[in-house]
Amino acid sequence: MPTKIGDGDDVQRLWIQKFERETPKTVQSTLKVGDYVRMVGPRRVFARGCHERWTKELFVVTKVETGAVPVTYRFKI
Repeated sequence: MPTKIGDGDDVQRLWIQKFERETPKTVQSTLKVGDYVRMVGPRRVFARGCHERWTKELFVVTKVETGAVPVTYRFKI
């Protein structure tokens, strides 16, 4: 339902109520520093057959950056 702004209404309060976004939710990371992971390997558009999806190398998580959504990770071979 639309909000009617008339004389005497708190315009600032109504603007904040309607247009200001809520603070973003915090996202929990699923990996911790020191975890070993494999990454998804490259896949061609018209690839045929059954190929392994994961890389053969193991990577170690060196840093978890939780400030942004989605959570990003730094890896080391």
